[in-house]
Amino acid sequence: MAEKAVSKKEARALARNCRQGLRAGPKNRMDTAIARRFFEATGGEDRGAVLYYSLPQEVDTRRIMRRLLAEGKRIYLPQTSPSGKMRMVRFEGTRQLAKGPHGVLEPTGSKILDKRMALPILVPGLAFDRRGYRVGYGGGHYDRYLKNYPGLKVGLCYEACLLDEIEVDPWDQPVDILLTEGGEYAAKR
Repeated sequence: MAEKAVSKKEARALARNCRQGLRAGPKNRMDTAIARRFFEATGGEDRGAVLYYSLPQEVDTRRIMRRLLAEGKRIYLPQTSPSGKMRMVRFEGTRQLAKGPHGVLEPTGSKILDKRMALPILVPGLAFDRRGYRVGYGGGHYDRYLKNYPGLKVGLCYEACLLDEIEVDPWDQPVDILLTEGGEYAAKR
């Protein structure tokens, strides 16, 4: 999409344009391919994973969620406080979801993930670059959470929203691998 480092503002605009152009049929096929790559990349993680409840324009994480639940594996989702602090809480079904401070569905439970479990964590982003850096929604929640996270950090992105390089700030935390409908990319730093 880009040949030089783009600003976060430019990256957000490019990603929004990219996502707005996705039609339901092709998006569904890309989401299915990306979910398949997740299980290939993590080896079908025995213990579970840390996910996020995707918004309609994001890569659909519910496919991954349904399969993990069907296999009896643990799922954790982000729960944020109005002050911006985020923690990962055990997800045990959609009846346990409510809109959080940012209007995103979050678990209402209280079983908090022990980071030492080092489960793979899916990291949302509007766009990613080939080094594994991302542009999120601007709150910094994931950058703070990922700072010392010991597990595999996984970004999900549509190939058309993958940039060569995004300008980064010192606090930005990259993912380890990126999964798109076209392949798996090890972050190049």
